[in-house]
Amino acid sequence: MAEAKRLHTPEGTPPSHQTLTAVDHSDNMLQVLMGLYRKHQLTDYTVTADGQSFHTHRNILAAVSDYFHAMLTGDMLEARQDHVDLKGVSASAVKSLLDFAYTGELQLNLDDVIDVLAGACHLQMHAAVELCSRFLISEIAVKTSVDILNIADMFSLESVKDTAFSFILTSFDRVADTPDQFLKLHREHLHHLLESNDIACPSELELFNHVLRWIEVSWEDRSECAPSLLEHVRFTLMRPEELVDSVAQSRVMTSDPRCRVYLDEALHYHVLPSRHPLMQTGRTQVRNTPCMVAFGGRRGVNIGYKFNSNKMYALRNNTWQQLPDTESSFLFAAVAVVDNFLYVCGGMGKPAHAQATCQRFDPRTGTWTQLAHMKVRRQSFPLVPYAGRLYAFGGGTSLGNMLDHPPTECCESYLIDGNEWQSIAPMPLKYKASSATEHDGKIYVSGGRTENKTVATMWCYVTTTDQWEEKSPMLLPHAGHTMMTINSQIYVIDRIDLTIESYCPRADTWTQVAAPALELSGVARPAIMSPWVYFISYVQNGKDHRCCRYNVLTFECEELPPYPEQVHCVIGVPLTFPRQALDANNNT
Repeated sequence: MAEAKRLHTPEGTPPSHQTLTAVDHSDNMLQVLMGLYRKHQLTDYTVTADGQSFHTHRNILAAVSDYFHAMLTGDMLEARQDHVDLKGVSASAVKSLLDFAYTGELQLNLDDVIDVLAGACHLQMHAAVELCSRFLISEIAVKTSVDILNIADMFSLESVKDTAFSFILTSFDRVADTPDQFLKLHREHLHHLLESNDIACPSELELFNHVLRWIEVSWEDRSECAPSLLEHVRFTLMRPEELVDSVAQSRVMTSDPRCRVYLDEALHYHVLPSRHPLMQTGRTQVRNTPCMVAFGGRRGVNIGYKFNSNKMYALRNNTWQQLPDTESSFLFAAVAVVDNFLYVCGGMGKPAHAQATCQRFDPRTGTWTQLAHMKVRRQSFPLVPYAGRLYAFGGGTSLGNMLDHPPTECCESYLIDGNEWQSIAPMPLKYKASSATEHDGKIYVSGGRTENKTVATMWCYVTTTDQWEEKSPMLLPHAGHTMMTINSQIYVIDRIDLTIESYCPRADTWTQVAAPALELSGVARPAIMSPWVYFISYVQNGKDHRCCRYNVLTFECEELPPYPEQVHCVIGVPLTFPRQALDANNNT
């Protein structure tokens, strides 16, 4: 019997009643012959189920069913009998499966699919099981998804289970509003849904209320599993007033001290906002996928404070969406993301001189926090996070008349736990506009500009010994470029000529990599969302707010929507925002 290949729904047949076929058009003649054989040849075997007898042929049964093949072709007593009384298989299922054996077609609806599946599994008719799986997948909808998930669980249909679970995950808010489905969720399924960052629910409070409804429908049976379920509700993402006015008053919180622990943890979190970076757990992570966030930049060629932009935008659903404006501008600043907190250090201040400021942005709340200043004013330098610290290397610093920005060799690290900067070993030479990335506990710093030229040097800072090691230079000199680590390779992406080089730390060797077929100029330091490199707000054909992204592994290039402002030197980083925060600011 052929494997299941084609899903066929006869014209006029409602979606819940489908005829599925397991043959190609090339097999139609075989099925015609099979039908004639069934009609005209004398049967030699009888199958009985629920008191109903069905006359059939031994060779047909042995061909379509592993169960009958073992029974009728071996040395068992049943092989010498001319009938069998099936237990545990309904008569309607036997009829459907025998029709399928002779015609290759299986008629199904949601009312009888369980019986047919049970029979197909019992008789080991694998092609019929596959068609049942395809039917169930085609029927997944808000009003059927949980029923189908439970059926898939019952018969271990992994492809059906995965598809149904994914549908419920991405349609959770609608499924949760359908009581005859949502309240049938098994505890294990609800547990896995709550763990996911992709669950579609407008807010964490609504998610909590849905879980309460699921528990309350059978309090005696389900209240015991409340602590294990609520462990995955992220109470820290709720507002303090929601915790006090709604969560704290709920039956589950007042009756179970194990659940109250999660509420107390969230209240403690909100009381100490300055310590948020030190209190990150799975229950503080935002439920969403990361998006590229871009901000800052300058208008025209001037670098004065009044020409800088303080706009922030998130690239979401192929649209640049404006976020609340910042109070500061971040021209030539250095950025790093740690636990979804954005750190912005240094850059150009007013009136156009390097600054030592350090700020932290929390996308969970949309708030900025001023942190301890760096020891050295600097701009155009790399900032690398590693092991609870931020490392700043070199940069252009303000000296003399404050308008010149000669490079410096000074380096320092910021202790996130202690909110303080500490000096570390200086670079062997003075650099600005270098780039850096961490790999295997070491930080690699490449290129940049010295007093009068762009260089191709590569240095390695060993964090455990506070020492520098010289490595093989790049193939070409680069400044204002980007570095990224993917697996065991380090990539350097140039913002001017778009050349890309790959470095192997183990072999200390460089290799040229295919570059995007673009003509760019005026692009800022490329942003990274591995393995994609984002070129934001570049000049092409007289337009200075074009954007694109390039995959350094697959060499794919994708055009992005134009940046909302005509500015240069935009800073880009990947951040994850709450869904409601992005929805509230959808005004670009």
